[in-house]
Amino acid sequence: MMKEKYAKKSGFSYLELICSLFLFFSTLIFVQQLLFNVKKVEYLNKSNNTLIYETVALRIESHFKEVNTYNIEEHKLSYQYRDCLYNYLILNNTLYVRINSIYYPLINNIKEVIFQKGNHFLYITFIDLAENHFTVRAIIYEK
Repeated sequence: MMKEKYAKKSGFSYLELICSLFLFFSTLIFVQQLLFNVKKVEYLNKSNNTLIYETVALRIESHFKEVNTYNIEEHKLSYQYRDCLYNYLILNNTLYVRINSIYYPLINNIKEVIFQKGNHFLYITFIDLAENHFTVRAIIYEK
């Protein structure tokens, strides 16, 4: 009986309404900031990977200025640069370059690399573990 006497029939008071709206909008802003930061980190990681992929392509392109013989297979690239034999290959989800007999890791979390020759270009497609594709090209200087 006592509870019925103090119960409100109209719902929320103005103070309760303001507090509930404040909590709702605070939660909404927090979730929006969280999603924004997740997207920002994804973008920065993608930009960093793009820079790494382009650096590998530029390195190969600079070598091809002096390369006379090369072998381009779908998942392997090998060429003789100066006195060293270069082989690019994937081992354990990492792109390696083998110079003579020493392996140097270049890029981690790579599922596959596809090398294709077209006209005067070498197209290099990187496929990461999340199935994202990124293609760069390097000029092949024919002599």
